[in-house]
Amino acid sequence: MCCVFERHWHTQTLCRETYYYEYFVPHLVSAVRSADDIDDSQDSQEEYSLSSSQGEKTSQDEKTSQELEIICTYAGIKGNKTKVANSLTAIIQPVAVNGVEDNHIDKMLNAILGGKLDEASSKRLAKLLLPRKRVREDHVVKILGSLSSGRKSVLTFLLRWAILIYDVLESTDKLRKLYGVIFHYLEFQTLRPEICHLLYYLTRREHVKPFRIRKLMDLHHRVGPEPAVIGLLSVYKDYYPNLVMTNIPPSKRLIFKCPDLAWQQSIQEIQAKWNAENFQFVIASHAPLQMGSALKRRKVYHVDVPTLKTLNVAPKSVTIEELSGFKDLARHIDRLELPNQLASVLDNRLLQHLVVCNPEETVIARISHWLGQCIMDVVFWRDQTAENRTIFGELLEKVVRLTEFTKELFPVFETFLNSYIRSWDGIEHQQEIFKLISFVRPTSYEDLYGRFLKPLHRLFYVSPALWKSKLILTCTEWLKNWSLHYWGGHSTRRRQQQGSEASALEDELEGMFAGLSFKIDYFKTMREFIMHVDLTCVMGLELENDDVSVQHATLSFFELVSSMSLEYNIPEIIIPSFVVVHRCFFSISGMAMSRMCGIVAQYKVAFEENERRKDREWASAYSREYVNHFNSFVMDICNCLWRNRGLNRTDKNASACLLSEEVVEQLNKICEERRDNMSYLFSLTHSVAMGSFSRGFMRGLELHSAQKHAGPVTSHSVKENAMVGGVQIGYSDYRVQYLDHLLDKGFSGMHTFLYSSMTSLMSRKK
Repeated sequence: MCCVFERHWHTQTLCRETYYYEYFVPHLVSAVRSADDIDDSQDSQEEYSLSSSQGEKTSQDEKTSQELEIICTYAGIKGNKTKVANSLTAIIQPVAVNGVEDNHIDKMLNAILGGKLDEASSKRLAKLLLPRKRVREDHVVKILGSLSSGRKSVLTFLLRWAILIYDVLESTDKLRKLYGVIFHYLEFQTLRPEICHLLYYLTRREHVKPFRIRKLMDLHHRVGPEPAVIGLLSVYKDYYPNLVMTNIPPSKRLIFKCPDLAWQQSIQEIQAKWNAENFQFVIASHAPLQMGSALKRRKVYHVDVPTLKTLNVAPKSVTIEELSGFKDLARHIDRLELPNQLASVLDNRLLQHLVVCNPEETVIARISHWLGQCIMDVVFWRDQTAENRTIFGELLEKVVRLTEFTKELFPVFETFLNSYIRSWDGIEHQQEIFKLISFVRPTSYEDLYGRFLKPLHRLFYVSPALWKSKLILTCTEWLKNWSLHYWGGHSTRRRQQQGSEASALEDELEGMFAGLSFKIDYFKTMREFIMHVDLTCVMGLELENDDVSVQHATLSFFELVSSMSLEYNIPEIIIPSFVVVHRCFFSISGMAMSRMCGIVAQYKVAFEENERRKDREWASAYSREYVNHFNSFVMDICNCLWRNRGLNRTDKNASACLLSEEVVEQLNKICEERRDNMSYLFSLTHSVAMGSFSRGFMRGLELHSAQKHAGPVTSHSVKENAMVGGVQIGYSDYRVQYLDHLLDKGFSGMHTFLYSSMTSLMSRKK
């Protein structure tokens, strides 16, 4: 008796549900649509008045509207079938080329859903639903409102259109509210594949209810292994694997394919045509979850990064899989549940954001554990075959992308680099290794030298010029990453933690994965690191005969060092060695000469700013000998470039570029034998690097002059040339114009240096 009663109660329930979905729901959808249509009609009137004020619509759009009016008016009326067919034929070509406006879509859906067109005409008209802009979701709501009464073959066609334009819908809020309505139509066999596909896009955790799981499993048992039902059921299983007990075997093929490739391509072409600047059309970008890794076609050799999946989630929590973008991440960040496999952080940018926002020790430990095991497996436990080297390269690429995002290297990978670099040949995975080295955390110089700098220094000796330049550029990035720390705050906290017990503490505010030790003087580390790289640059320039790539790397490094105190508020001004300064300044390359001038000018500004610091505790104190040594660079360069007093020792702070008197005498003797003046030898107009630019500039001034200037420009030669009918210009004016010409050519370093050092030029600038 009890069983009979339960069956009777179940039958009544099914009858009530059938009545609800067959009769009440369509009226509910129509009511929702009607209420929205009132607002939409007001909006349409406003849009129409706005467009009218800007100008009339194109004649083609007007013609399309007229033909659609004819179709809507005369469809189903006896004797007008030919007229309707002609109107339909008339709009096919222009709509296929230019697409349709929103008001056209509304008329077309009214004609199709009105039931007055024959099936063939309805499908032909549906194929012309090619929107130019984003589509209002009310059009999809209108289709859903006709599911219980329209022709199923035509409705299937329209549901496919809804799937194709899902990514260009203005919103999906109303569709999500109608999730239960859409779910009901799974019982309709003709509509089921498209309904499952649409639900696949719409499903979120809040939609997965126990009664829906039961109904879906019951449907699965009744209809068998239909791909569409299995696909939707797999989404439910991803959200609640403990509730979906059905075994769903992984498939190597996509469950939900594009329902109509030609139609999709037509929509994409129209969208791209009308949204050329910001066109993005990604099929299935709104899918709730990435299906298991078994569904993806992978390369033969790959790093098997775990698939992002979150199980056993609290009811009010949100998972990474449910987020559709960074706005969702910001909105739900306090309720986010971490996935079961945190190693998926290597492939998921949203999870990377979450780790950066909340770098808990347990989270970092879990990621580090997986990375450590993966590295040991690929590098140390396996034979070094081509396959494993490919896998290792892919792993390095993923770690580099993660490190570039977090701006800090995971401790486990720093430990790995420490051991790997000792046997590294300097060639394999060079780009990735150099990039990871640049993110190694600051520590004591002794520790840094033993673990990294010494092995790299050995490779430096035996490597070609390009490798040397890459290492120096890596050191530049390395120092720059250190400079990004807030050293002012760290120094303050370090002073506050003075004492034997406190000195063992770490500054947890500096460092995402591990704090900076209060025991280490990091400014001392930076000073010694800069001196080490300085020596490396000198060796590179000497070994490679001033190769331009090594010059560029050297100058890039000291451009950073010269600006550290100003741009990064680091109270350390470490000037380069005289070998670096003089070797680059006397280079045959104008690039090297000009950039070295710019570096010296930047140091000059740094020293002046250091003297003006109000916080004397943060300002650095330098000995008079140290400052005079730098001033000798400034004076010697001014004497060579501008004052035509190269290699003299009589001026204050002048050092003749630290050349001995015997060498200067020998150079002077050679110049006399060649009837040259050594005072001009290294000037802007005579030097090996800049002489040809001076000659070219003079030729430009003489374009309309019959008398041409001969030889390098001097004060005497310019005056003589003007007296015999040449260009009328004084030596001072010539040099100023020539300096501006060099600035236009890109030699900004010389221009900046001279205008900040020479009083005569400063007065001209004012």
